[in-house]
Amino acid sequence: MSYVSAPKATADGLGLDRANCKQMLKNVTSDVQKNFYDEKLKGLDWNAVVEEAKTKIDKANNIGDMLAAIYVALDKLHDSHYEVSAAAPQHEVVLRVRGQSYRR
Repeated sequence: MSYVSAPKATADGLGLDRANCKQMLKNVTSDVQKNFYDEKLKGLDWNAVVEEAKTKIDKANNIGDMLAAIYVALDKLHDSHYEVSAAAPQHEVVLRVRGQSYRR
């Protein structure tokens, strides 16, 4: 028998959004580490950038701030192949990383 852990309920009601954004950040981080054209990541301490984004996601009061944390991390790469975009009418967030999309 296997168990799947669900995101913890939070007082602010953002537990699921927070978990989704952390997973998105994890996916992005993996892609950046595997596929970014500059293996030195333009001299960035990528682990520190990711930790900063995680901290911002944990402290965020809304989904917009969580997504902004991911956007800011990606923006530090100064690369147009990595972007976060939100389709407002559908309230759907799409993260595009080198042609692959991650939806929330």
